[in-house]
Amino acid sequence: MTIWQAMILGLAQGITELLPISSSGHLVILQNWLQINPVPIIFDLYLHIISIVVIIYYFRDTLRQINLSLISKLCLSTVPLVFFGFLIKNSIDTIFGSNVIAGVGLLISALFNFWAARNFLTEHNQGNITNKKAIFIGFFQAVALFPGISRSGSTLFGSSLTQVDKKQAFEFSFLMAILAILAASAGQIILKGSDYISLINSIHWSSYLFGGAVCFITSLASLRLLKLTLQKTKYHLFGWYCLFIGIITLSLHFFR
Repeated sequence: MTIWQAMILGLAQGITELLPISSSGHLVILQNWLQINPVPIIFDLYLHIISIVVIIYYFRDTLRQINLSLISKLCLSTVPLVFFGFLIKNSIDTIFGSNVIAGVGLLISALFNFWAARNFLTEHNQGNITNKKAIFIGFFQAVALFPGISRSGSTLFGSSLTQVDKKQAFEFSFLMAILAILAASAGQIILKGSDYISLINSIHWSSYLFGGAVCFITSLASLRLLKLTLQKTKYHLFGWYCLFIGIITLSLHFFR
């Protein structure tokens, strides 16, 4: 992997992991287009850790005030993800190697974003997040295990269905992401075991440095952009983006 490839992947992760446009879908497509084979799993894991650091930094004030009730809801919301991840663990390589699955997933993300944008415009979204709602939202987070389906997009969609207010939905979605990304990373480490130690040195330190820096900066900008679009009722724009990229991805696959 070259420094430029690392920076491109860092840019893609930073923009797409936190915006409702699917990081997994974009990374699958980019890795195939850039012909980075085999996929640098350790670098992908590294970029996800950068995403966690950005979320913790951005929501640092909220995390200082976190209570036991919220922690229990976040844990409950992660259960569907862990369960579903265990079920598909043997098919992960196949699923994440397919541009078709990524393209279809992006179309699903488009539908989620359009629906959530419409729901967030209503005045009925004033409810609080209960344990039942946390599990319900967690189910949509589990669906985002498929490439192309955005984790933030699916959780915001799930939140909108439960009539949770936009601010709560935004915060809960990304607090969920901390546990979700940690759980997914732990699962990868358990599956690969000691292979990760040898993989670390297979990528030059400069790729980690520049790729990580680009990922951090763009991730922070993405969170601010997402919050702004929710406030300015421009959230539907992410739906149009996913629809466009999904159609392009499938068209390039079937009509090349």
